[in-house]
Amino acid sequence: MSFKAIIAKPPNLNQFTAQLLVDIRKAGEPAKQDFTKTTQTWNHKPGFQIVTTQKGNSIELFVGVESDWKPGQKATANDIWRFVTRGTSERHALMSPDFSPKTRKRVIGSSGGRGHVVAINKGIKLPGIEGREFEQVVTKNRKGKLKTDIEKSFGLSAVKVNWKL
Repeated sequence: MSFKAIIAKPPNLNQFTAQLLVDIRKAGEPAKQDFTKTTQTWNHKPGFQIVTTQKGNSIELFVGVESDWKPGQKATANDIWRFVTRGTSERHALMSPDFSPKTRKRVIGSSGGRGHVVAINKGIKLPGIEGREFEQVVTKNRKGKLKTDIEKSFGLSAVKVNWKL
């Protein structure tokens, strides 16, 4: 009796990692959808992103907006969203007497709001914006499911690249 050895082809780690990055990115979609709800009634919407990056043996997932605003610069929609969610120490905008914000603290959503900006001036120093804490709420609401989805991504990615675990 003779036996013939079957030697398995080694897995393609680069192909697996590339697929894993795609699948982990998909796991970030629900968080992006939540963030999008916070600006559904805004005229100028920030550019929410999902970014996966590989750093050594780890993969990082970022869901949110990029903002590198510095004092003196004109604020973009991304910057304004960051001010709203994280709050500010002072405000330089004078609002109309009928002003009502479109968002509320720790509420994922956006309403019509009311009023408008009357003036923006560095000489105006009013109390800051109370942070709405969208990032904390989305993290709390999505953390468990995201962890599960990322764990599932390992198996899905292996199947997609025909890698037997």
